[in-house]
Amino acid sequence: MSTALSAPLALAAPAVGVVLAAARRAWAHAPTVALVGALVALGEVVAVALGALPPWGGGLTLLHASTVLGKLAAVGRDEDVRVRRGDGAPAATPRRGGSLAVRGARAVLWVLIYPGLSPRHAFEPDPRADRRRGVVRTALGLAEVASAFVVAAVAARLGWLDGPAHVAAAARAASFLAFLDGVFRASSGVVAACGLVAERFSRAPWASADLSDLWARRWNLFVARTLAEDVYAPVRRRAGRRAAGLATFLVSGVFHEVLFGLPAGGVVSGRWLAFFLAHGAAVAVEGALPARTAAGRALRRGLGWAFFAATAPLFFGGPYPVVVPFEALLAAF
Repeated sequence: MSTALSAPLALAAPAVGVVLAAARRAWAHAPTVALVGALVALGEVVAVALGALPPWGGGLTLLHASTVLGKLAAVGRDEDVRVRRGDGAPAATPRRGGSLAVRGARAVLWVLIYPGLSPRHAFEPDPRADRRRGVVRTALGLAEVASAFVVAAVAARLGWLDGPAHVAAAARAASFLAFLDGVFRASSGVVAACGLVAERFSRAPWASADLSDLWARRWNLFVARTLAEDVYAPVRRRAGRRAAGLATFLVSGVFHEVLFGLPAGGVVSGRWLAFFLAHGAAVAVEGALPARTAAGRALRRGLGWAFFAATAPLFFGGPYPVVVPFEALLAAF
């Protein structure tokens, strides 16, 4: 095996192991979903590892594989993920036991393309759904996606993306946040407009009160919920809350190393591991800061965003501009 190929395959190995473990747990509750999901996710990981796709295509492919993995994990837990409707109210009481609410082709569509993590609420009609609000949410999401194009275009024209590391990272972070938050908002709006239970996977991340609020309750709740159930909860039962928090950030760091390093040719930079471990430590420390007064809350908010800005070059540097398709497309305008 050539050196050029051994590095990507070595980086892909843990991803393959996690997919197989999740599929094994899901098999008892939904064999078809487990089989289809595992074959698709494994095929995507292997294709990226073999260099069958350009870096940006590999990044998108692994992003999809990660959503399939999250759904396999949800099926394997055999319990509903707590879902909140678009207006923030609980959609239903979580239930345990039983099987998927949908079967056959619908179950396969859910695991592969449906914008929802809960296996209980896939394609479930919501009698309280506000279709008009769903349409508005979709439009706002698409407008936010468009704003990402504007941010990236302006940053490219002004030379910020080629400037100092922190300036480039801030510009990339702004376009990245706007794009993904817009995608989350629009996909949730489409589901709500169809009269179905719509999950929310991002909640105004720019309004985060501190780092723990950002990572646990506002940004990419698809991943946050999966990590909370499969990493944080079991570690907390054995080792306590702080160890569970650090373990969760550790796993997130490894996940992002694969997500960005594998499409770039199997690069293990350690930058995403360092980024998330630093944020895990910061979250543990910020708990000691005052939060009961307005001044205390302002302090936590200011320090949280300052820390994010200081560490942003770790996340948005290295192979990030090559792997993430958004910047390459948007900055061309």
